[in-house]
Amino acid sequence: MSVPSNVPRITKTYIEELIVDEHLRYIPETRTTVCSVRLINRQSITQYATCGADQEYDPIKGRSVARKKVLNEIIKYEHYLFRQRMYEAAKGNQECPKK
Repeated sequence: MSVPSNVPRITKTYIEELIVDEHLRYIPETRTTVCSVRLINRQSITQYATCGADQEYDPIKGRSVARKKVLNEIIKYEHYLFRQRMYEAAKGNQECPKK
């Protein structure tokens, strides 16, 4: 399946534009940072970062790791949607057969 040259690319800017709301929470008792975002289609995605050692935990790094995990999850969804649209276009928008 070839990809047409006019297909939009999934860039960091594009992914960032999908996010309408974002919350980061640090839970000191568990050395966990939670990142939760809401997308323009109202889908929520939540990821977290933890550290096993009290002395080594850096909340700033935890925020960065948790947010990066969220962005990677969004990218996975966007890749799926792209492949699905390509499949539907190749099949002439026919419905997928039922099992």
